[in-house]
Amino acid sequence: MNTLSSWLQEKIKEKGIGISKLSEETGLSRAIIYYYFKDSNRPTRVNMQKICDVLGADIEEAMALFTPKRIGRPPGSVHHWGSSPLSTEESSISPEYIEV
Repeated sequence: MNTLSSWLQEKIKEKGIGISKLSEETGLSRAIIYYYFKDSNRPTRVNMQKICDVLGADIEEAMALFTPKRIGRPPGSVHHWGSSPLSTEESSISPEYIEV
């Protein structure tokens, strides 16, 4: 068990409840719990605490498995103006004024 998703799946199975019941007891939508379950989204600490309270689990154990997903471009990447769907003539902002 090395991911938050696998930890959550194991804890739900141990508790013997489903996503619908967890949703009802936490007040979180079934969709967001499903996203956590499938590792498509990361829970906030507040939401994770709600889940841990229902599952009778330690939040520190859960958060130790939490690895935020990277967003945006990797460091050092360069935006190539020619790859934009709008040419600089079509854009109302000149490229030299845009900070990336």
